[in-house]
Amino acid sequence: MFNFLLSLASSNVQFGSPNDTTTPGPGTHSTGGLTSLTTAQIAAFNSANIAALSTNQIAALTSDQIAVFKTSQIAMLSSAQIAAIETNDLGALSTAAIVAMGTDAFLAMTPAQIRALSLAQIVAIETRDVAVLQTAQVAALSTSQIAVLTTRQIAAINPAAIGAIGTAGIKALATAAVASINAAAIALLSSDQVATLTSAQLSALSTRQVNALTSTQLPALQTANRLD
Repeated sequence: MFNFLLSLASSNVQFGSPNDTTTPGPGTHSTGGLTSLTTAQIAAFNSANIAALSTNQIAALTSDQIAVFKTSQIAMLSSAQIAAIETNDLGALSTAAIVAMGTDAFLAMTPAQIRALSLAQIVAIETRDVAVLQTAQVAALSTSQIAVLTTRQIAAINPAAIGAIGTAGIKALATAAVASINAAAIALLSSDQVATLTSAQLSALSTRQVNALTSTQLPALQTANRLD
């Protein structure tokens, strides 16, 4: 199997190449290509097989093939390999596979990949992985994804990235989630984000969070007639 993968990697076959007019995209393959392997064969890959996969080959894998990756196999994938998974295939990953991914893998994910994650997959992201998400990745989260974040996940978001959550996302946060926002992150909310907070969300703020509000943020509350 290892030699077979190496032969594929060294071949001139380019899955989904822009210059390839004979195939419609990454999901197709030439005779004998990687996508010809059965799911049972994919599930049997060892560490040498995984390491031999090029990013083009990862991109060529079908959703069914992605779905059979074991958690141990997912943990073996490099950051570049993770970043090569097609967005329409990410949904095939189990929540256990999401848990198995390391922080380097999440750092490598594109904003489009983050947005493509299902709600169940979002909830499965460990706090240590949430903590490394960059501003562009946090900005890519949909309102629905933001709404299902757990209190521990919200608390783990890098304060510098909290400002990337859109106003709709802020409004979608449960009161418990708002109460879990790091005080340092509260101080970095934009005036628009602060003005979006509902009365219920504001009531959920702790004394420490309220004290973290800056002189720039307070007028946003006054404008909204939420501050006595």
